[in-house]
Amino acid sequence: MAQQSLTEALRSSDRLKVMGAIVDIGKESHPELARELFPFLTHPDPDYRSLAIQSLGLFLRHPDARDIAFKMWAVEPDPDSEVCEAAISAWSSYYDGTADRWAMGQLVAVLRDRSLPKSTHRIAYIGLLGVSAVPRSRIKVLGLVDRDLVEEIAREHGLD
Repeated sequence: MAQQSLTEALRSSDRLKVMGAIVDIGKESHPELARELFPFLTHPDPDYRSLAIQSLGLFLRHPDARDIAFKMWAVEPDPDSEVCEAAISAWSSYYDGTADRWAMGQLVAVLRDRSLPKSTHRIAYIGLLGVSAVPRSRIKVLGLVDRDLVEEIAREHGLD
């Protein structure tokens, strides 16, 4: 979609058009429109917030999105668990393959917090696998949290 059409769609009263534009800005890689997405990070609609952090972080790799995503799930957690999960996913993607000890520690802490939803654990687990660059041969079933593997990663990286 053309830049002008995307900008117009963001201002639409049609919720689906707005959501589609937020996604398209990221997926079609329109970094010139990134600033247009920032107001949606605090929008009352959680779907807008979730899509905005995904577009900014996962797709556009906007330099400010990493810290914003961390704030959305760890510092001042969004009241909507799906927004927190989108933020964890976007945030952890910045550390993919780095084996960054601090990032892994943050994700392990999420996985050890039994008060969080299972869906949040799954997102944190996928993030941990990406950050730690665990070989596929060590992953039993992707999508199911392997708590033994989480603890192995934590021990290997001194996160106990």
